[in-house]
Amino acid sequence: MFKKTIGRLSNRKLNQYFDSYVARLTTVKDEEMSNMLGLGFGARMHLLQATEFPQALLDVRGAASDDEVMKAWAYLRSIHVLGQQFGADGTRSGLYMATGLEVWLYTFRALLAPEMFVRGVDVWRQLSRGAPFLEDQLKRGGLPNVEIVYPHRFVSEL
Repeated sequence: MFKKTIGRLSNRKLNQYFDSYVARLTTVKDEEMSNMLGLGFGARMHLLQATEFPQALLDVRGAASDDEVMKAWAYLRSIHVLGQQFGADGTRSGLYMATGLEVWLYTFRALLAPEMFVRGVDVWRQLSRGAPFLEDQLKRGGLPNVEIVYPHRFVSEL
């Protein structure tokens, strides 16, 4: 099912994407990583409010049904398109949202392809370096503004 769902995107190509993303994350200082972590959580909050976030995939207690997995693949494609649109928007808030969505893009890629699960752990290992600084930055208001309203033209695609 994985090959059918993902189409031409091979494990080798997915590994290359993960290699590139993790390499970028390793260059970020721990304190600055709290920004990416915060943007990821901000994007998740917006996804929860504006879309049918596939929460079942984040439940590690049990396996998601085939129907949930297929919906999640469609959702993953939508997140990818949405992230590209926000990035192309050129505004600061668009770039922030694109960065936050990228966290979830890689998270869902790892959850949907068992072969990539370890790669998702690599991503979150890097992101978690920012956790000790996140609360302090939130108190100081040092995080980028994650209160971004979805433009209607983007939400309709999810």
